[in-house]
Amino acid sequence: MVDNDVNADFVRRLRAAVDRRHRMLTPGGSRVWPDKKLVEEGAVRDLLAGLHQHGERLLSDVRPRPETKPQTPPDVLATNETGGLVGIEVVELVDQELIETNLPLSKARFQAMDAATTHKERLAVDHPEKVRVWSGREVLDEAARLIAEKDAKPFVEDGTPYAERWLVMCTAEPFVAWGDFSRELPGRTFTASQFDRIYLVRDYDPVSRRHPWWRIFQRGTGNPSGPITSLARSRSPRR
Repeated sequence: MVDNDVNADFVRRLRAAVDRRHRMLTPGGSRVWPDKKLVEEGAVRDLLAGLHQHGERLLSDVRPRPETKPQTPPDVLATNETGGLVGIEVVELVDQELIETNLPLSKARFQAMDAATTHKERLAVDHPEKVRVWSGREVLDEAARLIAEKDAKPFVEDGTPYAERWLVMCTAEPFVAWGDFSRELPGRTFTASQFDRIYLVRDYDPVSRRHPWWRIFQRGTGNPSGPITSLARSRSPRR
């Protein structure tokens, strides 16, 4: 007989994985995450799947780090190929200001749709939310800002020293000039005092059926841009 607690936890993780895999965009760019810890762990697993497929790294025993008060980095823990502890901080690359601007606009639109009594009236409801189209350079600039911000917050050890410290930036921004980003990345230099590796991983790409990723920084080897599992075409808003 399956333990109810174990089964319930499995179902919770499965539902979170389904929600995260497609990362459906709600009006205004905001996202409804099932569980912050599961999302952080999921982003790391998305990246590690790509690294393993490419033969670059093979980490195991991926798990969320227990919550601390106040919250301290890293977010996720893993074990490297030699048994060392890897601390992984996760941060989302997102236009938070735009999300906050769009929240009241989305609320008003949903209210208008609820008040509509016919299908025609619902279709006539305006979509006032704004979208952002990221250039490759803007993504690189935001990545540099996030790296500096996270690099200033030292990892906290819970008894076992870290063999490696990683930063994983994840993004589900829908309108990004990824081609320009990939071309400009090799010409950019990123620095970090505490991180051994820094990656950027995208949301699920239905064309390649993968999570495209880039190696932004690796200590001791300069600033390789790393492989790209798929090159997604930049998308433009239809409005």
